[in-house]
Amino acid sequence: VDNPPGLNAGLYALTDLTLDIDTAATKGLWRLLPYFSEVLPVHAALLHTGKVLFFAGSGNSAFRFESPDFGNVAKNIYTSVVWDPSKSVFDDKTFDHPPTIKRPDGSVIDFFCCGHTFLSDGRVLVAGGTIKYDVVIVNDAMQPAPDGGFKGIRGALIFDPDPLRQQWTSMQPMARGRWYPTVVMLSDGTVLAA
Repeated sequence: VDNPPGLNAGLYALTDLTLDIDTAATKGLWRLLPYFSEVLPVHAALLHTGKVLFFAGSGNSAFRFESPDFGNVAKNIYTSVVWDPSKSVFDDKTFDHPPTIKRPDGSVIDFFCCGHTFLSDGRVLVAGGTIKYDVVIVNDAMQPAPDGGFKGIRGALIFDPDPLRQQWTSMQPMARGRWYPTVVMLSDGTVLAA
């Protein structure tokens, strides 16, 4: 304790060093992968195939969101990837790159701040996301948006993890846009987005 009133005092204790590897069998273990996920992941879903779907779109980057290259798979700017953790080394089979899903006007659907749930057949339903940030880019600098904060999209998408497809499909949009919704499959198979 640094110079308290009265007498200086302190606590001295000796404890055993416990490494995460010591408790891995019961508590799990975090490790940094030796390669990047190839997206700015905000969402992840462990698929019934044993692979992991990472998706986010802009990943909370207004610069990425505004870029004309956003979602350009030809330039390796992905909005989602499927990772196969059974591959022990990084090669062209470690990641699969589902085509970027776009709106009819050609703009990219931004998964940032969506909600998602699994359907009974193992597909992933994604609802909502970002259509507008709370900032705008002016002369390569961020400025507060003049008309307020984030806005959510009405979009709903389904990801099919079947290894022969691994693709997104647009569904009928929701009645209203959702930003950071909770999405839950109910016991009758319908999905609630709130």
